[in-house]
Formats: sequence, structure tokens, C-alpha cells
Amino acid sequence: MAAHMFPVEADAPFLERLAYLRTSRAVGRAVGCLLVALLIASRGAIAQTAAPPQTQPTEDPPLRVRMPDVTVTAQKEPEDKQRLPVSVTVVPGETIRDANISLVSDAALYAPNTFFTELTARKLSNPRFRGIGSSPSNPGITTYVDGVPQLNASSSSLELLDVDQIELVRGPQSALFGRNTLGGLVNITTSRPSRTGWVGACRFPSGTTDFGPYAEAHRVRWWRTG
Repeated sequence: MAAHMFPVEADAPFLERLAYLRTSRAVGRAVGCLLVALLIASRGAIAQTAAPPQTQPTEDPPLRVRMPDVTVTAQKEPEDKQRLPVSVTVVPGETIRDANISLVSDAALYAPNTFFTELTARKLSNPRFRGIGSSPSNPGITTYVDGVPQLNASSSSLELLDVDQIELVRGPQSALFGRNTLGGLVNITTSRPSRTGWVGACRFPSGTTDFGPYAEAHRVRWWRTG
């Protein structure tokens, strides 16, 4: 028995939708290809027009400040202050002259953790380093002048004349200077005479009980051989 095929006619709206879908797919493919081409072209342009890398600015070398050398003699041997394992304040002769320092107690104002109690018109002085003081019978802080201990109650208020520098050493120094330096010591170094010229020194002290001592000083030094 033979089958008969009858032609089926599609309606117009269906055909229109089918044509629209085909057109949309073609347009989508074209747009996708165009976007890919634009992306590739833009990457190439960016690679060609990229700015060269900027060089890092050169930094200035660090500023180095060299402190003046300070020689300390409070450890029996002259040594640079920066290398000493002790707490010491050095008041040089230039500072003593410029600040018109006349007593050791005045020089102690430049050192931390030091305090001097002045008694009887500044003729007696009780130094105190880091809370450790002295007494006339058992001093805990001793003053040395050119390596010689000054074992008296007024040694801390010695008048300064022709002094090269003062060293205020804080902390126990008994290993080098004996039992009377538990709190520290005051080491005074006088100026050495010159072989090339004359330098003089003389002092004219005066004062009142209200304003304290006043002195006008001149110095004379000479070197004698033979």
C-alpha cells in the first residue's frame, strides 16, 4: 500500500520567526568576531604606546656627624670617652672659661644625676651622685686633682683656676680609686705649662653674704727646666 505525501504549508508568522533567529545568530557571530578583533588590536596598541618605566629617584647619602674626640683620664689611662664603659660627663676648659665657672659645684650643673649641697658660704660642699652622698668622716665621692685625692670636707667646692677639664664620673669606682669612691668621683686635670710662651694666673676674690663670691682672675704659666 503506497503512502501519499501531502504538502504542508507553514504559516507566515512561523517563517518570520525562523528567519529572525537565523539573522540574530549571524549578527551575534559577527559582533563577537568584531569584539575579539578590537580586543587584540587594543592590546597591541597599548603594548606599543606604554610609557617607559620611570627610574627611581636617587636618595641622598645619610648625613654623618662626627663628634669631637673627648679624652677621659678618670680610668688611670687616657681613653676616648665613646669607648669607656662608665657614665662620665666631661666639662672642658673652654666651657669653664666661657660660662665663668669658678667652683666644681657650678660645673656639676652640666652633669645629670649630680647634686651639690653648699654650706657656710659655699666653703663646705656635700656632693651626691645617683643618690649616694658623702660625709666628712666617710666620703662616698672623692675629688682628685691631677691624680691626687683631696680628702677634706671642702674639696668638692675647690675654686677652679688654670683647669684643663673636669670629669664627673657617676657610679662605683672603688676598683681603681679605693673605698671612698662608692658614689663616683670628681677628676680635675689642670693645664700643662707651655714651652713656647708665657701664661699667667692670679685671682682677686671678693663678695658679700647676699650675692656670694666674686673673683677676677688672670693666669700665668711657665715651663722651667734644669
